[in-house]
Amino acid sequence: MSAPVTVPGPLRDWLARDHPAAPAGGGAVAAWFARLAGPCRPVLTVVAGCPVAHHASGPPFAAACDGRVLVRADAPAALDPQPLPGLPGWVAVDPRPPDVGFVRGEDALARLLAAAAAAVASRG
Repeated sequence: MSAPVTVPGPLRDWLARDHPAAPAGGGAVAAWFARLAGPCRPVLTVVAGCPVAHHASGPPFAAACDGRVLVRADAPAALDPQPLPGLPGWVAVDPRPPDVGFVRGEDALARLLAAAAAAVASRG
């Protein structure tokens, strides 16, 4: 189990809030996070220095903070998910998970982000 993740208050408030529309986007988003979330076609923005991926309809579905990826989804045990106190439904996972069987860790993480994006889209 990894060390607890420290989520800055402004980011915690942002992730916990309903968003009727995606933000305008902007800020310097880390290239690795943009590449990882890219297939989901997110609107990327930066909150409290942390990149956040939003579905086009508004809700955030992933962020990067404190050396971890925060995802609004159930994560498989192979990704070592940690619940985030104060953010029900969100977990923190390793941004570079190990390969398991014939699945590359990065592919498993990309699938998790895609599932999270689909889940927030279906909440509509």
